[in-house]
Amino acid sequence: MQKRCRFYNGKLNSCKKGDTCEFAHIADDPSGPSDAGRGSSKNNNNKTKFAQKEYGKSKDPCKTFFEKGRCRNGSECRFEHIANDLGSPSVCSDARARAEEYAQLSARLVNSQLLSYRGSALLAAHEGDQRYAPPYWKAVINHGHFGSLAKSQGQATKFVQSLLQASVIDAESLLMELGATRPPQSQTSREILTTLFNANYSHACSTSMKQTLSFQRCLVPLLVVLVSERVINSPVSVHVSAIFGIVRSSLQTFLGKYLDCVDACLQQGTVDDLSCPLAEIFSSDPSICVPMSFVQVALPLIRCLQEVVSIFADVAYETAISAAVERIGKQLSSTAFKKTESQYAVNVAIHEYERLFSIVNKARRELKLGDLVSDFDAMKISKQLKASAAGHPWTFMEQLIPAGSFPVAHSNDHFHISRIAIIPTMDEIKSSRQPALPGNFQSVQQAHWLAPGPDRLLDTHFRLLREDLVRPVRSNIMGFIGYILSDQANQKGIRVRNNRVAGVLNPNFENGRPMQLDVSYYENANIDGFEVVNQQGLCANVTFTRPQFMKGQSKKEQKDYWQRSGRLGYGMLVALIFQTSNVPSTDSFLIIFGIIATKNADKLAAGPGEPCMVTIKIPLKFLTPDVLLTLQSSETNGYLIETNNIMFEGYRPILAALQKLNPAMLPFKELIAPASDPPRSPHSQEMIVPPSMYATVPNFFMNLSHLCKKPGSAVIRLHPESEISIKNAIRALNAHSTLDEGQSRALVSVLSRQVGCIQGPPGTGKSYVGVKIVQTLLQNKAKTTPRNPILVICFTNHALDQFITDLMDMGVKKIVRLGSTSNERVAPLLIKNLAATVPQDTGISAFRVGHIIEEIKGFKEELSHYNDSLGNRNKDLDWGVLSEHLQVCNYAQYEAFKDMRDLFIEEENEGFQVKGGRKNETIGASDVVKRWLTGADGFVTMNSAPSGEKWPRSDEELADDPDVWDMSIPERKALMAYWKRTVPRSSLDGIIELQQRIEAAQAKLDGVYKDRDACSFRGFNIIGGTTTGAANNHSLIQAIAPKIVVCEEAGEVLESHTLAALQPDVQQLILIGDHLQLRPRVALHELTSESADGKKYRLDFSMFERLQDPAMKFPMETLNVQRRMRPTIADFIRKLFYPQLKDAPHVQTYPDVAGIRQNVYFVDHKVPQDQVDSSGRAHSHSNKFESEYCISLLKYLIRQGYAAADIVILTPYVGQLLQLRDLLSKEMMVLISEKDMKEIKEVTDEEEMDEAGEMDDSEESGNVYGSKDGKLTVIAQSMCLKSAVRVSTIDNFQGEEAKIILISLVRSEMASGNESIGFLKTPNRTNVLLSRAKHGMYLIGNSALLSVKSTVWQNVIQHFEEKDAISGGLPIYCQKHPNETHNVSEAENISDQQADVICMTSYGELELDEGPVVVLKCGHVFTIATLDGTLGMDTVYSTDEDGWRLAQLPPDFIALPVCPSCRSRIVGVKRYGRILNLAVCRTAEKMWISQTASNMKDLSVQLNNIAKEALVHAQNVKLPPKLARFIPLQQLTRKLEEFKKACTAAPQRRMFEASVAYLCKTGVNAQLVHAQWLSRIADRMAGSNEASSYVKQSITAITKTIDMIVQALKEYNPQNSRQEFKEMSEYELELLMFEDFDRQIVLADLDSDWGVFKSALTISFASQHNARVKALDEKLENLKHSGRLSVEEMKIVAHAMEREFGIAGHWYQCPNGHPYAIGECGMAMQQARCYECGVLVGGQSHRLTSDNRAFNPLGTN
Repeated sequence: MQKRCRFYNGKLNSCKKGDTCEFAHIADDPSGPSDAGRGSSKNNNNKTKFAQKEYGKSKDPCKTFFEKGRCRNGSECRFEHIANDLGSPSVCSDARARAEEYAQLSARLVNSQLLSYRGSALLAAHEGDQRYAPPYWKAVINHGHFGSLAKSQGQATKFVQSLLQASVIDAESLLMELGATRPPQSQTSREILTTLFNANYSHACSTSMKQTLSFQRCLVPLLVVLVSERVINSPVSVHVSAIFGIVRSSLQTFLGKYLDCVDACLQQGTVDDLSCPLAEIFSSDPSICVPMSFVQVALPLIRCLQEVVSIFADVAYETAISAAVERIGKQLSSTAFKKTESQYAVNVAIHEYERLFSIVNKARRELKLGDLVSDFDAMKISKQLKASAAGHPWTFMEQLIPAGSFPVAHSNDHFHISRIAIIPTMDEIKSSRQPALPGNFQSVQQAHWLAPGPDRLLDTHFRLLREDLVRPVRSNIMGFIGYILSDQANQKGIRVRNNRVAGVLNPNFENGRPMQLDVSYYENANIDGFEVVNQQGLCANVTFTRPQFMKGQSKKEQKDYWQRSGRLGYGMLVALIFQTSNVPSTDSFLIIFGIIATKNADKLAAGPGEPCMVTIKIPLKFLTPDVLLTLQSSETNGYLIETNNIMFEGYRPILAALQKLNPAMLPFKELIAPASDPPRSPHSQEMIVPPSMYATVPNFFMNLSHLCKKPGSAVIRLHPESEISIKNAIRALNAHSTLDEGQSRALVSVLSRQVGCIQGPPGTGKSYVGVKIVQTLLQNKAKTTPRNPILVICFTNHALDQFITDLMDMGVKKIVRLGSTSNERVAPLLIKNLAATVPQDTGISAFRVGHIIEEIKGFKEELSHYNDSLGNRNKDLDWGVLSEHLQVCNYAQYEAFKDMRDLFIEEENEGFQVKGGRKNETIGASDVVKRWLTGADGFVTMNSAPSGEKWPRSDEELADDPDVWDMSIPERKALMAYWKRTVPRSSLDGIIELQQRIEAAQAKLDGVYKDRDACSFRGFNIIGGTTTGAANNHSLIQAIAPKIVVCEEAGEVLESHTLAALQPDVQQLILIGDHLQLRPRVALHELTSESADGKKYRLDFSMFERLQDPAMKFPMETLNVQRRMRPTIADFIRKLFYPQLKDAPHVQTYPDVAGIRQNVYFVDHKVPQDQVDSSGRAHSHSNKFESEYCISLLKYLIRQGYAAADIVILTPYVGQLLQLRDLLSKEMMVLISEKDMKEIKEVTDEEEMDEAGEMDDSEESGNVYGSKDGKLTVIAQSMCLKSAVRVSTIDNFQGEEAKIILISLVRSEMASGNESIGFLKTPNRTNVLLSRAKHGMYLIGNSALLSVKSTVWQNVIQHFEEKDAISGGLPIYCQKHPNETHNVSEAENISDQQADVICMTSYGELELDEGPVVVLKCGHVFTIATLDGTLGMDTVYSTDEDGWRLAQLPPDFIALPVCPSCRSRIVGVKRYGRILNLAVCRTAEKMWISQTASNMKDLSVQLNNIAKEALVHAQNVKLPPKLARFIPLQQLTRKLEEFKKACTAAPQRRMFEASVAYLCKTGVNAQLVHAQWLSRIADRMAGSNEASSYVKQSITAITKTIDMIVQALKEYNPQNSRQEFKEMSEYELELLMFEDFDRQIVLADLDSDWGVFKSALTISFASQHNARVKALDEKLENLKHSGRLSVEEMKIVAHAMEREFGIAGHWYQCPNGHPYAIGECGMAMQQARCYECGVLVGGQSHRLTSDNRAFNPLGTN
């Protein structure tokens, strides 16, 4: 007899071997645990942990769980889990006390913010209570005894309560089991849930009732399980659909029972089971969870119905559902419900009900409209409507009635956007009818066929955004087909180069309409098999002929090209075009779209005669057998077409997210898409925006005290529902924080609203306010979003990374970044990098992943068989392939072949050979098909037909004939041809079916990964991503369910992108931007508000701008203090856009621009712009006159002492940018942003870019591109950017600034008389253009043309005229002769042909006898007067009649001498040696200060971290008498000692010692060299330096502080004797100090942290050791900095400077000239404050802050 398995128990099913176990699996009685089945395995290392312990537990409580609220043993712990948490009731011995305690907990739950969270626990329960955690529910499922659940109240209650516990502690297993999709598990879960739904329920069900189940203890908890967070928000949608599919099938069964019980409870006035009091329930089962209020009964049903009608849309049309929803509404409006619930709970229930009602009511309206349609003969009616007084462009619109009457333009045009395929179809591309497009006017009836509301909002933006994608694709594809079909006369506007066709085509085959195209094409394309690609599913391998321009290139050269090129990049939309007939018509072309799945450069590099290959993902709906057979045909080799400049991945995730959004579940739909006029303020008529749902919790307030400049200076609380509290908070913040009045008002206002808008004019610090808002929300996280992170989205990676680094600088932790980044500080926050540091579930998830991966491996093996079949499509079928086909299609033919094959083998074994075929070769017996086909079998008839039969017979007749050996040769060949057509079709059918299975498995795998990530990152503070990145991770974000969304750059974000980020759980949206600056970018100008037609659509309107529409009047807070521009520059935007804008005090003290008479000027000219370039740069405009003028002015300003990095040249057009780059790069390095590089690529041939180094087409990487001599390179990280000048388009410079801005406006009257200013007429672009400069702004353009074409420019020109700042020449002057002004109108007048840039003297005017010149190593020539004045000789010398004399050295920093023209270092000119040596000495001193300060900062951070670790360490050891040695403190002490030694080598000591060595070597003043004297001097120099003194004093203070603490602790702790303390090391004593501190202590950087240290001392500690604290305080206050080196000391050390301190490339200067160092790579990756003056230094993404500059202390190259 087989032994019984000791692990197996029917209720646990815990044997991990399952059916493979060698022991007998004998189940116990399901009514209770069997003693025989008890036992445990200590060796069970199964990570899935299916809770293998039995129900029996020790009566002793688990100490770990009692103290910490959790236990790592979970359900396997042998002790009882009893909580000691005030928020959760412990299991009381007195049932009445337990009942009272539970009622209190329930009351707190229904009045907390958790009640409003979808998926939150609706029943009060102690999560740590694992009484039902051992999977009793699993035992019931696996045992199969679930039929008795409906008849046993005890078992049903136990089962449901076990499910409830599992939804908290083992939700993944629960989801897998209940949502199983394959039998028998799926059948089991269906039967169990159906059994429970079909049971009889009563609201009054005593424990003695067996056949009736309790409504409160069974049915309500069951629905709570189904709507729990891990179920409804799970990314594994297949399981969720399976669960609610079961609910749907039983909906009408249990819905009436549920509502009847609710009515009965309302009638009795309570949800309590009066037949079974709560105390009685707890006496038998103290851990049961039951509803205690009506809202706990109503919400589970409402949310359950929401999920059902969202997943299965047709359910909403059912009459029973509509009736049930109406009944729920009556219950919520009943007096009994409102009387017993708080107003907050009522509001939550009504809010959820309104969502459900809107879904059902929409279906009801559609049904009525559908009935109405049958009464109309026409499917649509037209209706003339009058335009509103607002003057919108919609005066006429075809009014559509029902869904069925939608005017279909093609097969992919549907009424419901969820049915529209994102990738265009062939029918759509070929259709001559344009789809119906609505307008982005939500309150204008004529602009859409739908009524105002969320449905209309989502429909509008989906259709407009998709048209922005599809219309260029349509033009490109049809244009290419027209190019193929057209003659040369219609191809004059087309240029073809390197497999790229671009231009305007005038085809004669279709209405003669011109079409713009820009495509790359690859010839002889065909599908050569399929493969399974990770995360992509089934993909097609497409081969094509090597491009002609690669002819002659080696494989390595080709590979380098493909790796460098952006062609055929991942995610690009491509099309396969096949001409199926010779008819010259578009109908003869087959078009299939796909997406590049993988780009393998090795496969794309092809040798002679070899094809290139790329892998493409083709959507399932496009793969039909007929299409695949056409593509597989050898006669239909086609083209692979890539549509250039269309980033499909920028559209796809947004469109997909919009399709998934349920309009009824859209957050804030009453505010952002009101169906009727919303409530408005009676005074301002602004829309009334209520507080967020979490802010309506009773007694809610936000603590804003952390924003105070001085901690504890004020207590600031904000009650969002109180106007008085809002006003008081604004006043308090303005008085006590760093925020100005406008910033304070903005912060408080948006925190008090569901949807908050902040407008930030240029330079007003809107990002700073955004960071403070997020910081405030996190400071109040326990009240605002306790269990979910905040979602931060931006349009660009650059803005997002900047926002995240600002948060990090504020001390925000636990941030996760979606997508990719080039920012080194942000990179560690990427999901892929955090995965190794964040604990993840490796149990069930790993099991599921492994199972799915194995399933996909099986699919790959199956696919290889199909590929083999398709690979032989041009060859005769062999026996292996044909036999499988015949066994299915014609078994008689299979037997005929098989019998003959056996006969041939037998003959061959006897020595017979058969020859046949054209070459009369031997044919083996196994190749029976070849013998049959060639007639080598001997039974063949020739061309005659069998007697009595029609000949020739059809293919179908031959396929049905079992006598294959009686056929003639022609018949055999005809039948083989038929088989070759049908066999691949069966394989293709199999491939299509396989693709469906692969996609289902891949979706499940992605869901498991996303579910795991959601569990890992749900507890984080911040999730950051671009709008596209957030849409790409739609399912992950939905699973994490953020409650707050913050959108930076909201004015630049398309509304569709903002909508895609709004999950149903979002409760607050904060928009920060400026709609008066640049609008979102749109591919089609015809859809923008700037075009005549586009005014109807306004796709370029962001949500931020639309909400400011007069029809909306949404409240918005505007920041009003700018901190960037000098007042004369700010006056322009103040006059045009921001009349309330004020200037910060510091901008009024900016210095005037050197060498130019005015700080703002317009250089007016009438030189025509360049003619259109026919060489390929025809897409943009240029003006060579302005280019040369800007470059000359740039060089002039550099000669005035400005660094190239201080100056930026802006232009509206990429064509002008290209011209500036080409001209300027001949003389200096030009910096071009990545955004501009992408636009340059669009107007140039791609290969031109490739020669210089192709940029990456993936997400914005943050690289800076430099151009020198016309060649483009990515600037290395270690390269100094000081000598490079930035050139940019206006659109790509928003958010940035520079000291001086030069603006080339380009547009001027052309020779042809075509007067236009293009998109310069856009006010938003003008606003950005006029607000980038800090100190000076100079425009070059045609003022007359601008004034005529734009009222905005008319005002701008008028303002220049009022300031007398416009003329035909720029007024420049000599700084030595300020009374002389030169107006320069031509570029050559300010060119570099001047030797004296101060006095504007040319070479020909120089008198060398009177004014000698200096020739620098860089080759530039200057007069001595020029260089003496430029370099500041008078700062180190004084003058008299005898000339220059030594003067007292200045105490301040002196910049290193540089050439006024090229900014290269001046070296080797003895005249300026004193200046050079002094600058190097000062630099070395500053370097040392910076380095030591940085090192001290690091030590401070380490000590702070150790303090935190020690607190934890101290809790885990017994104190006193003996402590374990604390290793981290030992390590820090060693570092401190090393730092002390390093600080003794101060710069002055090293300089002095090097100078002494030099003096000894040269013999100069050798008598001064005396050892003792030199030693004393060296010590004095090292000790007197201000940096050395500061560091030494600081180190001493740190050491003394630690000693003082240790000594104080010895005296403070009287429990230990001196002997016991002697046994403890100093490091062990250090631990004790943290016991008596209330806050963490920072012991370094004493100037700022000593006050923190003192405030951290407890009263008892300070009172005992007041004298020591006071003494140390006085000592620190008396720290004084010693003076600098004397003049003579400087003279002694000067000779050793260059040799001793040869360092360059990692040093920079702040705007005030103070040097600082950047370690590691030497490039700017973060921002900080200058150690001396406190201004902003550093930068981001390898880009230095604009007013900082690189610094080389030695002047070396």
